Amino acid sequence: MIKSWCSSDNPKAEWNDIKRPAHVAQIRAAITKNLPHYFDSLVHPAEAPAPGTDLLARLGEKYKVTASNKATPAPKAKADASSFEKAIADHDKRAQQYRGVFEPEVLEEYRADDPDTFKTLLSRKCPVIRIITNSKSTELKDWRIAYKRCPSEKLLTVFENLLAFASEYLDELGVEKKYATLKTAEALAVDDFDTDELSIPGVIGSGIKSLALYHLYPRVFPALGGRSVFALYFLTEKATFDLRSKTSEFLIVNDAKRGKDVNITMDHNYWYPYSLFSEYAVQVADMIQGECAARAIDFDVNYRYVYADAFFKHVCDVHAADLKVMAGVDELREQIWASK
Repeated sequence: MIKSWCSSDNPKAEWNDIKRPAHVAQIRAAITKNLPHYFDSLVHPAEAPAPGTDLLARLGEKYKVTASNKATPAPKAKADASSFEKAIADHDKRAQQYRGVFEPEVLEEYRADDPDTFKTLLSRKCPVIRIITNSKSTELKDWRIAYKRCPSEKLLTVFENLLAFASEYLDELGVEKKYATLKTAEALAVDDFDTDELSIPGVIGSGIKSLALYHLYPRVFPALGGRSVFALYFLTEKATFDLRSKTSEFLIVNDAKRGKDVNITMDHNYWYPYSLFSEYAVQVADMIQGECAARAIDFDVNYRYVYADAFFKHVCDVHAADLKVMAGVDELREQIWASK
């Protein structure tokens, strides 16, 4: 998407376009087509074909050559599940830090004793906020200013509302037998996630909120951030799917500066709606579960979105060079991704 088009009152905005059923079907079809290749390269890294060899394979299918002494293919190596095992272990370590900030009992204690000190807890103990507040990156200068000005009590209220939302959701839709049947944005019913009651514009958005819930409840809430959104960009083959801007919905193209000597920079779409992202995250997690079953890899549903996040990381690793060119994956972003 083009950044200057993204305001909800801009007639060029494409937020409604990306939610149309035909468009969503195109995105889902692209994920279905491309996920198995990336999954195979994740669990069989030594056997992953070099870029372009898929074309050679297709040509080989078209122009078959037979031989009387054709060798029998070597048996495929056992799938390597270490990426998922490491992701789960790392998640458990980080989850302890997030629970120390966001568990209901912690919020209740700060509300009762001293709401004005909650921001200090966030700044020191919440991994993603600690990294951003300590960063010297100019990209986040505006965020740091807004965060500094934001009252502690307001931050506490938003996270209290977020935890209340999560609790109600878990009771109504989060029971696994029910949740496992939810496949669309409409059925997942997380539209309230992006409402004013659960947000502070310019300070607490979908990325921070989803990371908090992801570390508390990885079975139900996927983490929306640079890694996952960029991965969807590559999973959909960088396609624009006939959007009027001729850009991918998973990117934000910064068109603020123009000129022949100005490089246009691209970042992940940090305004991407959590409800729509959740539909694609469910699809990815379901497909990963199926791919794991086919290879006798354990899939613990309690870590549903940890598997998805490990997969998203792999997709981004495959395209690390692309990311550095188009978005400048600097030290800050790498720290944030690592903190997940």
